This record gives sequence, structure tokens and C-alpha cells, in this order.
Amino acid sequence: MVEKAEDAYFKSFFDGFYPPVTQDYGGNKGFANTGPNQDVAAIASKKREAMKHLLNKLGKYTVQVYLCKDGKNVELPEEDHGHFYQDEVYAIDIKGQYHRYLIQWFGPRLPGDQIAEYRDYLAQLTNYEFIPSEITRTSVMQGHEDDSLLAFFPTGFICHDGPYQAYKQRVADIANSKGCMYRVSGPFDQKPRAIQQDLVVCKNLNSGDTFLIVDEENKKCFSWFGAGASPDEKKYAS
Repeated sequence: MVEKAEDAYFKSFFDGFYPPVTQDYGGNKGFANTGPNQDVAAIASKKREAMKHLLNKLGKYTVQVYLCKDGKNVELPEEDHGHFYQDEVYAIDIKGQYHRYLIQWFGPRLPGDQIAEYRDYLAQLTNYEFIPSEITRTSVMQGHEDDSLLAFFPTGFICHDGPYQAYKQRVADIANSKGCMYRVSGPFDQKPRAIQQDLVVCKNLNSGDTFLIVDEENKKCFSWFGAGASPDEKKYAS
């Protein structure tokens, strides 16, 4: 479904459909958070080079994902990889042939003292040993993911609303819900990611991204392409 070509059936999902928000992206290739004097191509190039360096540093690697819960790292099954929940904190352990890369992903916005407390979960994974030449640790807040995290989830990265659920339970809940909507964005030529919106309302649509809308009881699914969406965002949402 392309912006400005919505049919009556699509509009019926919204309580009074009206023109989506048109965002001002600074006039630079449709990327958010950029000013008119920024070289977006150069920014994207630097990010690609950084990711290439990281992969070379790792060599062959494996990925394990943990839910940071009640003082313990709870390992998640592979089918849950790439599915994150906004109420939770995760640890992603990438064990490379030459280097180890630990990422802590924060769904909720937490004060600094609580964030510091969660560092213990990463320390547990390394038995409280940290050698910077052998291990890299980093934190990523929801909505700030780039390829240094997304690349390790080749089947996609989806941020769901609420607390953790197993993948199959989440699919079942969506099928019995009143519908849901996911925003797909991938700025700076990064891999796209999907983030669930709080409500299926028109004000959550904007012309700079693509959206995936599932109707009530999972009877039909729509991909909506904003006028400024990138080809990768459109492909991800299709």
C-alpha cells in the first residue's frame, strides 16, 4: 500500500483516517536526525567500514541471546533470536574466533544507577573477567540499533511491545488481538528494524518510513510505504 493510494478497506482500520505526518529530514536523502550540511553518504560509509572491521576482528562466530531477569542470564532458544520486547533487557554474546563481543540491549529507559546494576549480567557471562584486548562490551538503547547489532540477526530484528513472550505465544496473541502496527526504519543505509507502535492509529504513520499493519484477529496484513521510505525498508516490510 503506497502513501496517498490507500483504499477504503485499509482506512477502515483507523478511527478517522487522515493524512500521515510528513517529517522534515533536513533535505538529505530522507534520513532522520540529519542536518542539511551533513554528508549522509559519508556517515553511511563510515558505519559500513566500522562493521567490516568488527567482523574481521571476530572471525567465525556464534550468537547466544539471554534475557536479563532476576539476577540471572536466561538463554533464549534460537527461534526467539531477533525478537526483543520493550519491557526487557537482553545480553547478546557473540563469541568470535579471535574476539568476543558482548552487547546489552535496553528496552525500557532506565536511570543511570539501574543501568549500572545491569552491567553485572554481562560480567556473569565472562566470569567477572574483562580483558579489553579480548572482549568488547557495549550497550544499545531501544531505537538506536545499527548494523553492529542488527547484522547478527540475519532473519530480522523486531521490537515487540510489552514483556517477553516465547515466539509461538507472541504469534498466537497477535492472531487473537485487535490488531497491531510495526514501524520499519533503517537510517544511514543500515539494516532495517521493526518496532511495534503503541496503537494502530493514523498519527503513528509518517511519510519517512514503512509500516506493517496486522488487522484484527490476523485476517489480513498490509505493508504501507511512506513517500520517503528507502528501498530496503520497503523490502523488509513486504
